[in-house]
Amino acid sequence: MTPVVKEGYSVGAHGVMQPLPSTEDNPSIILEVNNGKRTLERVPLVAGQPMFVADLMRDAELHKKIGRVKVSVLRPNGSNPPVRMDIDFDATGKRVQEGMNYSLRPGDHVIVSADSRNFMS
Repeated sequence: MTPVVKEGYSVGAHGVMQPLPSTEDNPSIILEVNNGKRTLERVPLVAGQPMFVADLMRDAELHKKIGRVKVSVLRPNGSNPPVRMDIDFDATGKRVQEGMNYSLRPGDHVIVSADSRNFMS
């Protein structure tokens, strides 16, 4: 596993994948789900209606589809590398811990993958 992959960045045939920029007319985030195969989806954000990590997880029914998950948010940081924010869950692995339920911003790249750790890890 390369250091880039270990840090949670997606690596495609041409290197690190950058999400398409969000525009003022079309504010959105990128949802990447890695569950045996990699899928990318643009999720629109509604002006004046905040979307949080837990909202995205619930609306996309990711716990039903995948089970326990690992989630990271890559937030654009100007010309610097994106800021990586890992999301922690409670003991059941289904509820975002308080203080980690970040409000999503246009241009955020949310990476969701299956968590193969057991509850003893």
